Amino acid sequence: DKMITNLLVASMFLLFFRISIETIKVRKKYQVSLGHGDNKYVAKAVSAHSNFVSYVPFMLIMFYLVEVSGEFPKVLLGGVALAFFVGRLLHFIAFRNKMNFKLRTLGMHLTVWPMVFLAACHLYLFFNSLV
Repeated sequence: DKMITNLLVASMFLLFFRISIETIKVRKKYQVSLGHGDNKYVAKAVSAHSNFVSYVPFMLIMFYLVEVSGEFPKVLLGGVALAFFVGRLLHFIAFRNKMNFKLRTLGMHLTVWPMVFLAACHLYLFFNSLV
């Protein structure tokens, strides 16, 4: 049985790799090795990088555990995974050049709501196991 988690993990890593490369380039361009050195461009790159690192591990763990439960349709989980990936991508794009708050807001919605949905799935699985 094919696992959506495999595709989600690979996709998230490739996006993380791209964000990391961009962060490295910005740090090199402005000669800032630690923190952001009061440079708004470095601060934006570091913020996008750290925001990604804050959300993705939780999502991957929650997603995997819901998927292996076998209780939810693959098409539903695929939609959740796609929404999350698009959310992370839009959030990253919003940080590039001039901040795009509409794109950032949409990206955060597409990040957080799939996670809320998965948390609800976990609660369902827990309470369903009690009966």
